[in-house]
Amino acid sequence: MVDLNIRIPDAHLAATLPLAWRIGFVAGWLSGLSVAQPDDAQAGMIMLATLVAPLLLSSPGPQGKESI
Repeated sequence: MVDLNIRIPDAHLAATLPLAWRIGFVAGWLSGLSVAQPDDAQAGMIMLATLVAPLLLSSPGPQGKESI
């Protein structure tokens, strides 16, 4: 569920849903999951961070330069 919502296979749908919305949706879903299955929710947050970090690190910085 985490991977499917962050890396949406349909290019048109992925272009219409902002990354921030997708991250928020997954984080909210994992927050609810943490009530019943805290270990699975923690593993999901690690997966979320692993999927999102390369997307954020590859974006240009405020002056148009690559972020470090």
